[in-house]
Amino acid sequence: MNTEYTLQTGKLMKTINGKVVLNKQYAFDYDGNKANILLKNNSDLHEYKLTNKNINDMFTKIMQNKDISLKDKLKMMIEKEKKQKNKKQKRNKKTTKKAKKQKNNKTKKNKGKK
Repeated sequence: MNTEYTLQTGKLMKTINGKVVLNKQYAFDYDGNKANILLKNNSDLHEYKLTNKNINDMFTKIMQNKDISLKDKLKMMIEKEKKQKNKKQKRNKKTTKKAKKQKNNKTKKNKGKK
């Protein structure tokens, strides 16, 4: 079995009079299915987890919207993904509440029969 794995890292630091005034770092790894991207700009840390579909969508959008920065495109994708997850969680909560209600109703019916 042939497995490919990519790992890229980088760091940029600027010091003035011995004080760090700029500290940028990144780490990117890709296993053929998923990509993990960590970006650090001084104290701001951002983490992105992308599937092959996300990556393909991102590059398709880059070609369609060349005037939008990559950072903004990543933000839009993350926001879209969060919205989808929130919808899914809300749907699951409703299903759980419904199941609890049905269970309580069955318990009440059984108590009434005794």
